[in-house]
Amino acid sequence: MSANGGMDVTSSTSSTPKVLKSTPEKLAYARAYYLKKKAARQKIVAVVHEESLPIPPPEPAGMVTVRLFVKHTINGTPYGPGTLTVERGLAQTLMAGESGAVRAEMKAVQPRAYLVKWGPNGPVRIEVPYSQFTKYVERELA
Repeated sequence: MSANGGMDVTSSTSSTPKVLKSTPEKLAYARAYYLKKKAARQKIVAVVHEESLPIPPPEPAGMVTVRLFVKHTINGTPYGPGTLTVERGLAQTLMAGESGAVRAEMKAVQPRAYLVKWGPNGPVRIEVPYSQFTKYVERELA
């Protein structure tokens, strides 16, 4: 303790220790700084603990009935066409494949139109809606 009631603090920034006189203002500032840092550390620890909590296991997949219009083969196992009952995850995969097959079928049936333009690396083919082909051609020629 120093004579003025504050504590003497030793600084070790240089090779010779230096004694600093502490004042109540310096102590209050240091205390506030320490509490702020301590609160920040506790928040970080809380976040780490929340992130390290075990992830609950997924609920068991239920069985779902799906109706397939085309034949699908997954890992060598054929599915469809027709109605069948499969696990939920497999049903999502089959339905995604089904929608892709329908889109491809529709694209093959519908008439298509293309504009051929000169691009930076040669001719470029651009698909345009068939019903608006003449509008696109007029705009390109204008």
